[in-house]
Amino acid sequence: MSSPLELIREAKPEWMTFDQITPSLTGEATIRPPGAARDWKIGLAIAEVGGSISVQERILGALLPRSCPQRHINETGTFCLGYHAGEAIRSGDDAVVWWGLLLHYLSLQRIATRTRRWPPRQALSHGVAGRHQLDAQAAAGRIGILDQYLDMLDGAEHWLGRRHIMLNKAGDGLINGRSKCPVGCLRSRKTRLRRECCRKSDVVQLVRSERRRVDAERDYWIDLQRRGVRCCGTMDVCPLGQHRGHLV
Repeated sequence: MSSPLELIREAKPEWMTFDQITPSLTGEATIRPPGAARDWKIGLAIAEVGGSISVQERILGALLPRSCPQRHINETGTFCLGYHAGEAIRSGDDAVVWWGLLLHYLSLQRIATRTRRWPPRQALSHGVAGRHQLDAQAAAGRIGILDQYLDMLDGAEHWLGRRHIMLNKAGDGLINGRSKCPVGCLRSRKTRLRRECCRKSDVVQLVRSERRRVDAERDYWIDLQRRGVRCCGTMDVCPLGQHRGHLV
């Protein structure tokens, strides 16, 4: 059975070239953005550690910051392509998916370099907050408000972002049960009360997961601040830069 690194090597796309294949894969990626005047090239090093695939700039800091949470570059310099993206690569199809994630990630990095902002709807919360975000997105999708949830993560106003939408002590319902149902459930053409919500379990899951995401994301940045991690200065908005101290 092929190792994860062998599967990655065998699934190499046309936009990647290797100049070394052992003990790690190193080479150059050529990104061809639609309508761009020229290609964007970046040297990469791909390795297998404990059965998981990691990728980073071949020479750290050559084009991208050595590390930057806002650009999803870990403190070790490895790229965060998605939640556990480098794990469980057991087939050629898994490897093809991984290469697709890398291509998308590099395209986002090019945009971030030019605009100093991470493109909207493309960010996953950091650390364990990412798992809570995925749970919240799943619940929002079942309710039919995924687009609104993603817009809220990028700063749009939404009822979910208001702190008065909270769970009761038992954690199985919303407080202020006589207020209007937040997702607009109807009875006889009238909006139901919160306690009568027809999507109660999904709404509770959404609120619970979002609160956990917010708390975990806050803890992530506080930890970085306390450890003295510095902003790389390549993004316009960063809690480690001009907003230092805001989260503590």
